Amino acid sequence: MWVPEDIENAVRIYPDKAALALAAMQLGDAELPLNAAALNGLAAFYNGNVGKAWRTVLESTGRLDIFARALAVQGVPIDFSPPPPLPPGKNLKDFQDFCRRLSGFHCRIERGTQPVGSGVLIGPTSVLTSWHVITSVAPNVADPAPPPRIKVRLSDGQVMSAVFPPISFSKCSLNEYAYKLPVDEAELAGFSDFAVLQLERAVGPAFGMARLAKAPQAYANGAPIVVVHYPLGVGPEIGLGSIGPLRRLKSRWSHSVGTDRGSSGGGCFDSAYAIMGIHQGRGETNRGRLVPASCFHADVARIVANDIAPPRVWSLNGSPDGEFILGRSSFFDGFAAASRDGPIRGIRVKRADPTADTSGLAFSYRILDRLVARDPSARLCRLSFETLVEDLVSYIASRVKACGLPVDAPAAVEGVAKGQTQPEAIGADRGRRLALAINSALEPIDQRLWLYFDHPALAFGDEIRSTLEAFVDQLILLPRVRIVIAGFEAVPLPGADYANAAQARAESRPGLVTDYISGFAPSDITAFLSDASLAAGKTLSMERIAELTQLALADLPHSNGIFAPWLAEQAAERLRPAIRALFAETAPVQAGAL
Repeated sequence: MWVPEDIENAVRIYPDKAALALAAMQLGDAELPLNAAALNGLAAFYNGNVGKAWRTVLESTGRLDIFARALAVQGVPIDFSPPPPLPPGKNLKDFQDFCRRLSGFHCRIERGTQPVGSGVLIGPTSVLTSWHVITSVAPNVADPAPPPRIKVRLSDGQVMSAVFPPISFSKCSLNEYAYKLPVDEAELAGFSDFAVLQLERAVGPAFGMARLAKAPQAYANGAPIVVVHYPLGVGPEIGLGSIGPLRRLKSRWSHSVGTDRGSSGGGCFDSAYAIMGIHQGRGETNRGRLVPASCFHADVARIVANDIAPPRVWSLNGSPDGEFILGRSSFFDGFAAASRDGPIRGIRVKRADPTADTSGLAFSYRILDRLVARDPSARLCRLSFETLVEDLVSYIASRVKACGLPVDAPAAVEGVAKGQTQPEAIGADRGRRLALAINSALEPIDQRLWLYFDHPALAFGDEIRSTLEAFVDQLILLPRVRIVIAGFEAVPLPGADYANAAQARAESRPGLVTDYISGFAPSDITAFLSDASLAAGKTLSMERIAELTQLALADLPHSNGIFAPWLAEQAAERLRPAIRALFAETAPVQAGAL
């Protein structure tokens, strides 16, 4: 088991991964935010020992354990417990990596105060489990009122509320609810016995997330299986075995792993350690029974994609104490679209009034920082232009390298070197080759890089401008890189500017979605209140929404119903007491049987 000194050493040896872990762990943290630069600055008080500074602050705020888990998710070797025995014929390194990730993403499902089943984190706020675990009534009976109080106990012991009803679910059959095998396949039509719970905060990036395969595994008799579960509410336990058939059934498989009550909802993983299915109960001859991923893969894959790149976010950290977001729907639409394959390669943030202050642009970076932190396969690099940059290519390469990518600034080559052509052409050639080098560095690690371009404080000269144009022109053609350009309204840059994702899909040319910072409207308040109440698992009446909207906007100046962007913070703070009240736990607990 790790000791605090191990964390000190990890911060010193892996500074870039430590910074990423710190950002990820605070997605679900409503406490005072910490940043790597500030913690590094405290090292002077500890004789220059950066690791000691980090450890002291994190330990004093009770966040050292979750930081250790976040470090493990980033690939830092942290010893949580001895690894379980190696499955026959499997690669030791792959299995150890799976066990490292597993130490974070396993969780126990509780109804009321009682443990009732198992689950796994699959997204920043998403937990996969069985439907029959979270219900207290048979599938042919209406949901009780008030609904059951579902809790998720995470791997570090903290308990978090889950929204009810689930984001997506399918009930089990009547026979399965009565602990019996279905008679035939027809009985299972429409009954897949899965549920995806939504947590009140985004904790997945810090704890790690179980991986869903791009396509569900087909049945193969004797294929290996790993089951992660809480038998009798105790654990977790890792069981190794193989799968087998269930007579007359195709949408249920058997497996040889020993399980018990409380194991239901446990993740079942294939030989590549992707989710094979969900443990459901007992099969024939006392073998285990699972629901294969093919029964729920499409629904769950869509949920995970939207959880990692949500179409809207109401609070930067998902809590009533975070920074509230009013408007900016086009920013979220653009991010969600750019996070998938297609012609949209990022976002162009523009002020409707280019002479206005840059506060909205700076907030764009904070939004992007939190969104990228939700995705374990993405990194973020910020490019600031507050002072004169002599060599733009070398500057960008150094910033990308600081993100952990082995990229060096390309030198000028024969034919496009000093004295052989214009400086603008040299910069453009180096800019294009740097873009290609960045994409190549991302390929072997199967990750994506977001590059954020800060609005320049100084005007660019011809050489810098031509380098930047060529760099961006090449970037938008590359599959592993996404960009956000904030401001730059007076600088013509390559790539199609799309008003929305639908237009981009229709034209199919690589380009950027434009997000205009033009202010917010009463409809943005309504959307915000709807999202916040949904996250809290509550419902607001239309009368209450109208009342709160009036409270938020009272006496604020506007032009034809549009409020200036810098008034959003004032409107949001007026709503904070009501949002905190939504998340207050006042509903009675409903207990139920296992």
